[in-house]
Order: sequence, then C-alpha cells, then structure tokens
Amino acid sequence: RVFAELGGEIQTDAEVEEIVVEHGRTTGVMVNQKFYAAEAVVSNADWAHTQLKLLKPENRRKWTNRKVERRDYAMSAFLLYLGVRRQYPQLLHHTLILSERYEELVKDIFDRKILAEDFSMYLHAPTRTDATLAPPGCESLYVLIPVPNLAGEIDWRRAAQPFAERVLKFLEKDFGLENLRQELEVMETFTPIDFKLRRNCHLGSAWGIEPKLTQTAYFRPHNRSEEIPNLYFVGANTHPGAGVPGVLLSAEATEKLVLADLGEAGVRVAAFETKLA
Repeated sequence: RVFAELGGEIQTDAEVEEIVVEHGRTTGVMVNQKFYAAEAVVSNADWAHTQLKLLKPENRRKWTNRKVERRDYAMSAFLLYLGVRRQYPQLLHHTLILSERYEELVKDIFDRKILAEDFSMYLHAPTRTDATLAPPGCESLYVLIPVPNLAGEIDWRRAAQPFAERVLKFLEKDFGLENLRQELEVMETFTPIDFKLRRNCHLGSAWGIEPKLTQTAYFRPHNRSEEIPNLYFVGANTHPGAGVPGVLLSAEATEKLVLADLGEAGVRVAAFETKLA
C-alpha cells in the first residue's frame, strides 16, 4: 500500500527473465517476453541468481560464472507448516531445540553436507500470541530445521517425506506434543529444492552468501553494480549483511545511491516478482 501511495506499480505473475544491458548500462527488464524500459533497475532477487541467470556473461566481466560460484553460500532449511486440530498450551511463541551434538551437527551441515540422523530446530507457535491465526481450539505451527544446501548430494524428492516423519515423531514422542500426527489437519513442506525452484535461491541456500569474515559488511556485494552503473542490488546478500536490521540498512544504502544518481524527481518505480510463489 505504501509503495503504491509513493507512486509505485506492482505487477504479479511477472517473473523477470533478463536484465537488458546496452552499451554498458541497463535499459530495462524482460518480463513474460515483454520489454519494460527503465532508467535504472534494482534487483532484490538472490544475488547469485541475478548474476548467473538475469545478466548475460558479456555484461559481467568481473563477476564471471566461476567467481560467483566460488563464493561460499549459507545453509538451506527444511520447513514444515502445520495446522493442528488441538492446542498445546505449554508452547511459547518461540522455541529453540538444539541437538546434543551441536558442533558436529554444524559440521554435517556446512562441511560434510549430509542429512544427519539428529537435528536442531526453531519451533514457532504464532497462535500463542494471536489466536486468530488458527480456527478456535486449533494451533498453527512452523518448524525450521537447518540442513545442507544443494552443494551436497541429498535427494530431497525422496528424503523429504521420511525426514518430515522423523521430525513429527520427535515432536510428538520426545518433545511432548501428544497425538500431533493424529491431530494434523494441514502439513506443507518446503525443502532446499523449493528454495531453488520457487525462490530462485542459488544452491537452494535460504540465506544467500555466507556471512563469514571475508564475505561480510564491505566484502559483500556492493549496492551499486561495479560494472553497470544504473543497476543496483538490495537485500540480505548485499552490504551490509543479512538479518532484518541488515536488510533494512541495505535498503537505505541502495535508496541513497539511486537518489544520488537519478535525483528524486527522476524516480518512478515499478516492482516485478522475481519468482512465482
């Protein structure tokens, strides 16, 4: 609503297919085989996806395929969205459940890239704060489990259902959510493959470029393209980094660059989906 009030136009079912570049500057984007001209383009898509899929190789001599792919990318996540025909008053709004072999599990995820027998998880019960998020007497739950990104060899098309069953069994038998499986009304899964195919996340990484020392703050991709002066980047992959504060600061930094380059009077915005939900 605020975006529209500021003069923005939002188009849905409109996945960007290419950022068009002519004579070293972007002239707009291709969407559903239709060209939309623009004085500048701001990409909030996954940074690696923007480089590898939306820009032609001849327009990015610095960020070659090899250089983009050699960056270290964060883990992915296995998500469960659960609707339950009963309530669990013992749950808090936020719950962290950590594996007893936490350090080795981190190595399984980042180094070995295997799906371990155990797991850590974040359990979210939003109905604990807002009961209207589920029908009366019911519970809405969200489970996030860190897992390796797609640089590993896990076949999620086969592994997803057995893994979900293990998670449900743990929550029911070990964590004390009685009759959870019996009372399930809704269960949706979201795997690293979904992050890749539905969100255009490189390697199915849920958090993009890994925020290690050599890839954080100034060492992350800059908010203005170093090769195409009227192409900008924004979001968790860019300077200064991930997390809600980092993303908001990224938006502020990109806004300042756009206004400095184009001036307020020259900014009229349109937003396109980068991937269909």
